[in-house]
Amino acid sequence: MPLEGTQNFRDLGGYATADGGCVRWGHLFRADALSTLTDADLAHLADRGLRLVIDFRGDEEVALEPGRLREAPGVTTHHAPIGENASPAEWRARFESGDLGDLDEGWLGRTYVGMLDARPEAFAGAIRTLASASALPAVFHCTAGKDRTGVMAMLVLRLLGVSREDVIADYALTARYTGNKIKAASRWFTEMGVDLEVAGHLFAARPENLAVALDHLEAAHGGIERYALDNMGLGASVVEDLRSALVER
Repeated sequence: MPLEGTQNFRDLGGYATADGGCVRWGHLFRADALSTLTDADLAHLADRGLRLVIDFRGDEEVALEPGRLREAPGVTTHHAPIGENASPAEWRARFESGDLGDLDEGWLGRTYVGMLDARPEAFAGAIRTLASASALPAVFHCTAGKDRTGVMAMLVLRLLGVSREDVIADYALTARYTGNKIKAASRWFTEMGVDLEVAGHLFAARPENLAVALDHLEAAHGGIERYALDNMGLGASVVEDLRSALVER
């Protein structure tokens, strides 16, 4: 999206679905932190008719950087914190304590699996909100627009019938738009005096990380349809409403 204050605000439209449809352009967006949106950005999003913001950040993140769309006319905010396990606050705590034992290249993939297992209700609430056509256009976001946002994008796109390959490719686009240098997250480390090279792999959007989550969704939960029903408690009507709102056939 042509915005001045974000790196990773993008349209989820255009992906083909298994039933021959296409995810509608201009209806659903994913993003990084929205606290640095400029006045011109706010005007641009107002012109697009943005109605809903889903914020996956924790309370500490929201308090420090509330996000400018919270006060925008006609925009509703749905707060659905997905814990602190993939936030800069968690990373900061680990660096401060010196407990870096499992912050290796596989940490993000394991974190995504943890989100699926521990917070299905938060994702479910966000999806129920999106399933109403009156809620759209909408954007969901966290701080980096990569991890919590990436898992949400994975769930929504898979529910819409987008292929595994396209879901992974969408996740990996973060690397293109940020160059693995995420400004919003970097601010936290810079304030602590942490060498960004040390934390570099946490900023990466390696396809293997999301593939781990997709594999877990299949092996442990029986795929997206079973996960939606058994773990998220989403009935068939909600999924159908989501598809009706977001898929053009």
